[in-house]
Amino acid sequence: MKVAVVMGGRSPEAGVSRASGKNAMAALQQAGYDVVTFEAEPGLATHLREANVQAVFLATHGPLGEDGTLQGMLEFMELPYTGSGVLASALAMHKSMAKSIFKLEGIPTAPWVTWTEADMDGDVVERLRRRGLEVPVVVKPCEGGSTIGMSIVREPAGLPSACQTALRYGHEILVEAFVPGMEITVGVLGNDQLQALPVIEIVPQGGFYNFDTKYRTGGSEHILPARLHADILRRAGELAVRAHRALGCFGMSRVDMIVTRPVAPTGRPEEAEQSELFVLEANTLPGMTDTSLYPEACAKSGLPFHDVVRMQIEWACQRQQRSRRGGHEEPLPGAAVQVGR
Repeated sequence: MKVAVVMGGRSPEAGVSRASGKNAMAALQQAGYDVVTFEAEPGLATHLREANVQAVFLATHGPLGEDGTLQGMLEFMELPYTGSGVLASALAMHKSMAKSIFKLEGIPTAPWVTWTEADMDGDVVERLRRRGLEVPVVVKPCEGGSTIGMSIVREPAGLPSACQTALRYGHEILVEAFVPGMEITVGVLGNDQLQALPVIEIVPQGGFYNFDTKYRTGGSEHILPARLHADILRRAGELAVRAHRALGCFGMSRVDMIVTRPVAPTGRPEEAEQSELFVLEANTLPGMTDTSLYPEACAKSGLPFHDVVRMQIEWACQRQQRSRRGGHEEPLPGAAVQVGR
């Protein structure tokens, strides 16, 4: 079977995407596929047709690759592709829309406001206060990833510049309450049946998980499984699956969260009950670089990376066949859930 790996493009995360694509290509070759690679750029549709590919593995990150636009093109071409469909991709990429869905579904997420350049006139600190929020806050572009354009604002004087930084990467920004606690991430894997992968605790150098600490070797420590009470680990897995399903994700996702008042594995159950979990965002095309979290969690579950990419291709083809028969593009409601430990 001939598979195209699509990567790069015009996103600020293009470099990270190419690193993901390189690893995906190697894994697909190990799984026995005939693999070609293409940049996510104008002319891609022609290249895919001329190469006679039968499926597409998306290693794209950020706008124009993870936001539903590329997925829409592949739908028109009737080419199976990995990851979520058009709607889920668009919802997850737009952080404010994703948080709105989470709120509607009863999934805990920090309070937030969405601003544009028009909201930058006047006293932004007072405008934030009128919306019920106070510094410290986190400011980031509404559509983007890899913490590009993101700032943690701890003093009111820093809010205007943080907003302007985020606005360089899109016309809408998200300003959300800063929730102190342990940062964790939970991968979700599956088609009709969903499996929550082991919970990873993220300990960045300097205390801020930014672009440098994400992708620089040694920039952050990944503790797997996270040093949390079993009850919190269970709840994190269930919450990740709920977030994945609420957005209509498919095949894979990675859900980032904050745990307040984290309790160690040896803690008492009643203490663990006091910990709260807040969903930050969901990533529909998790990174596949050498320092990425999703492949690490799969390996901990006993799933070699080449098996994971093989499953993604198989599920993509099954979804395409189902769509041609007039069935559902996304997982069926009420599908069984398997929560990993």
